[in-house]
Parts: sequence; structure tokens; C-alpha cells
Amino acid sequence: MHSDEQSCYLNLRTGKIELAANSLTGDDVGLSEEEVEAGFAEGYLIPVEPISSRVEYDWMVEFAETVANRRLREMLDLALDGRGAFHRFKVALANYPAERER
Repeated sequence: MHSDEQSCYLNLRTGKIELAANSLTGDDVGLSEEEVEAGFAEGYLIPVEPISSRVEYDWMVEFAETVANRRLREMLDLALDGRGAFHRFKVALANYPAERER
């Protein structure tokens, strides 16, 4: 996830990704600034660098090419065209839970 409002960290204790609001937003989401600092000091939090939207878009294109259901593949191809592709792609997969999970 790429966001200016939040940062992501891998918690080595739990194996889960933890969110933390960046200090500029003032949001009270996920880990506090103190928890992040403690996690760094104790060595159990690792920052997760965001992936560029171009890479994520390429993953969607590659995924669409592997879909066996012809109708869904056509819907995904249409969803990928132009602005709003990420949202349209997600909506196209909404009625195909097995493909969405894959």
C-alpha cells in the first residue's frame, strides 16, 4: 500500500504488517510514534517500503492474463484501461471471490 498518511511495518514478533499514522496527519490509527520507536529500538519492527503504483498495475495486468473465465478476463481488461483502474479492477473481482483471493 502506498500512502502519505500511513506507514507500514513488519512486526517480527507476530509476522503481521502493522500500520502507523504519520505524525503530520494527527490520526490515531495503528501504532503510535512511541510504539514504532520502541519497535525499532528492540529490533522487532522493520519498515516496509511502498511498492510503486506502476508495479502494482503490472501485477494486475499479469493476473488478468491468467484468468481462465473468459467473461471475467474481458471485464478485467476493460477495468485496466485509463484512470481509476485500481478501483474498477477491484469491483470487477467482487463477484468472483475465489479469483479475488487468488
